[in-house]
Amino acid sequence: MTNKNGWLVFGFVATLAYVFAAAIFGESRNFITKFAVLDLNAQGDTLAGFFAPLAFLWLFIATMIQSQELAAQRREIEENRAVMQEQSNAAQDQATFLKAQTDAMERQTQLLVEQVSIAQQSAERAHKMALFEKRIEIYNEVVEFTQLALGRRDFNELHVVKLESLATRAEFMFGPDVVAWLTSLHRQVDRIMIDTRQWEKLVGRDTFGNFRQGAEPELNKQIDDAHSKLDGMLWDGELKEVMGKYLDLNEVSSVQVAATEGPDMIKHEAAPSLS
Repeated sequence: MTNKNGWLVFGFVATLAYVFAAAIFGESRNFITKFAVLDLNAQGDTLAGFFAPLAFLWLFIATMIQSQELAAQRREIEENRAVMQEQSNAAQDQATFLKAQTDAMERQTQLLVEQVSIAQQSAERAHKMALFEKRIEIYNEVVEFTQLALGRRDFNELHVVKLESLATRAEFMFGPDVVAWLTSLHRQVDRIMIDTRQWEKLVGRDTFGNFRQGAEPELNKQIDDAHSKLDGMLWDGELKEVMGKYLDLNEVSSVQVAATEGPDMIKHEAAPSLS
């Protein structure tokens, strides 16, 4: 803009100087008087000769101004191109940053997934350990009943209550097969006690206070058969078969959180010794 104004000032100054010089020259030559007596063609040629330098001057000034404007436009285009290049570089840097940020978030997500998986496995293991302790406690009570009461066939109401309590507790620790087995065990012992009391009532005692042997043979045989069935449940491997699969910590699949939904689907590589 400054150069443009400079050329305009130069043009006006040069024009005024030219007109002033022409006026002085014309006055000294009596130009106006002589110009008036010329015919029209001569007057036109004279005026054309007078304004030709001015036309060339302003053509030159216009050319210079246009050249400066074109140079300014080129500079503006180059500046715009530089700005666009900077914007493109900034966009590429931002894309690189976003990609790095996305990769970091993916790694963080993967790490969180692994942490959740580890925490879940730890929770399952802890749950399995807690279940194992409770299960082995119930199993040991059954074994204790087997060793102390069954061998002597000395049952009482406490044994019946104990077995009923074990069946109830097993609902929260074992699958329905163990609960059904303990319930059957409880009913078997309860049936033996009822039949035994009835047999004792029917046979009575001899002069020495002992129960009469050989009396009520059918009921006595029924009691013996019930004892034999009870022996099979506790001594012939049925106890290990029913409860053993719940007492293995080396499971392959995950432990069920809700034990009451059914028996744990556990594959055993080697069953532990339960005796």
